[in-house]
Amino acid sequence: LTGSIFTFSNYIMSENLFIPLVAFFVYTCYKALTTGERKYFIFSGILLGLVVWTRIIGLSLVPLLGLCIFKEKKMAFRRLLDHYIPLFLLIFPLFVLNLLQRGASLEGVSGGYVTLSSLGHTLTSNILVFLNWFLIYAAFLILASGIFFALYALHLRSVFEEKLRHLRFFIGTLIFLALFTAASASSAGYVLLDTPFKYILQGGPNGRYVAYALPYIILLGWISYQKNKNALDKKIIVAVSFILAFGAQLSVYP
Repeated sequence: LTGSIFTFSNYIMSENLFIPLVAFFVYTCYKALTTGERKYFIFSGILLGLVVWTRIIGLSLVPLLGLCIFKEKKMAFRRLLDHYIPLFLLIFPLFVLNLLQRGASLEGVSGGYVTLSSLGHTLTSNILVFLNWFLIYAAFLILASGIFFALYALHLRSVFEEKLRHLRFFIGTLIFLALFTAASASSAGYVLLDTPFKYILQGGPNGRYVAYALPYIILLGWISYQKNKNALDKKIIVAVSFILAFGAQLSVYP
């Protein structure tokens, strides 16, 4: 969690609020899952509402805690309500404002960022482009983490502590949602002409969509290294090398 992650630009940008808010959201979710205390579920809902107000891309994090609670079948259903009711109360005015300005549609509610037609096209006829960008963004995160931390973050699956199991699943899901959102946005773009990859490399990279996930890869990698300094699994090294090979397509862009 270095200073550059929080203040990476001389300009006032939404990320300067978005990334710290996501950090506090992750912390309260972790406390909610490990302690089961109601206050953490409420705080996490409030923080996620502020995340969505800061950047509409925060909507991609809405299912995150719900998926973790669903995985932990022993956790009471009312904890879902403790999380989602404050969240809904906070973002409802934003949706009303968008509806009044843009009309009653998914595109209108999201402020012009999401349409059913573009998402459907991405996941059907454009699926190869989407998968390609998914791997490219994964390579981007691996490179940005210095490779070392990404390798050990994947190696954490060999550590079986209860609290780390919660953290691993939660952050793994967060990273997947970040990659899914970024790949969807890039694969809905224009065709990059005059390159060998023009049929699968449409749109362009936007690291802002996944940058907020980077500190958690570093965090998991450091925890894993402290817990298990044994030699890395060769399967992990091969998998990361394969992803980085796809990431070489980033060199096409200036």
